[in-house]
Amino acid sequence: MPLNLGNDGGSSKKFIRYMASIGSWSKSEKNENGDYQDVKFEFSQAVFDFSNIRTGWAVFAKGMSPEWSMDESLTKQASKPDDGREWKRGFKVDIFSQQMFGGIVEWSSNSTGASMGIADLYSAYEKQAEDGKLPAVKFTGVKPVKVGMGSTNVPLFEITKMVATPEELQQGFDTPAVVVADDEDDEFPA
Repeated sequence: MPLNLGNDGGSSKKFIRYMASIGSWSKSEKNENGDYQDVKFEFSQAVFDFSNIRTGWAVFAKGMSPEWSMDESLTKQASKPDDGREWKRGFKVDIFSQQMFGGIVEWSSNSTGASMGIADLYSAYEKQAEDGKLPAVKFTGVKPVKVGMGSTNVPLFEITKMVATPEELQQGFDTPAVVVADDEDDEFPA
């Protein structure tokens, strides 16, 4: 009997990606062959799990899974790895939207534009934070910013309201999805 070492079981987390160079989003989706591929999508509104956001040093290499050296906490930074590769500060955050993603996805990045956008959003969240509530967030566009000798597009977000932590974020990413009717206007009631 062969070893069952596949990583495509029901517990693997989906990912989204922000492409700062063109200011657009993509998400991982299985195609008809069962392989994951990047599919562009329009980011509307989702709940960001800022109660569990993590930061650290990351290396993102094309065609490879990201490598991380995670911080002990948001206030205690890990030492930067010294192995000759380009380690940059980054973040990981789970995002929930049944309508947009069919559940929970992870957004992780160490790009300058994404990091600037998440830092601005987290700052706005800290000003509105309430126990047991998370921000329902709307993507409102991009802002071109000059950085050093180059430029980037910073994603712009708006907190539309604070909502009770969705059950899916309380239980983890392998929780069965709750079906939301297509005609329901407000996916995240206050």
